[in-house]
Amino acid sequence: MKLIRLVSIAMLCACALAHGQSSDKPAATSDAQKSFNLMKTLAGNWQAPILTDDPEWSKANGAPMSLSIRIASHGNAVIHELNTGGPGLPPFSAYK
Repeated sequence: MKLIRLVSIAMLCACALAHGQSSDKPAATSDAQKSFNLMKTLAGNWQAPILTDDPEWSKANGAPMSLSIRIASHGNAVIHELNTGGPGLPPFSAYK
């Protein structure tokens, strides 16, 4: 009889702990998640003139450059591709 009572008390405690940990409120959004969500709003194709002080890029000053930002991995990553118009693959950055 004591064993049944002990098991019942243990089950009640486990249920109370499980219920206390569940929450209907969503977890608070961190500053990092807010910033990442803001970055995702920039998705699309962009074009603007280059203005730089870098001597290597100075010949391109004023020339238009294309930039592509897309969402990948079911919204968990942002891919940033820069089309320099030069040979080879365009440089890219991925943010997660």
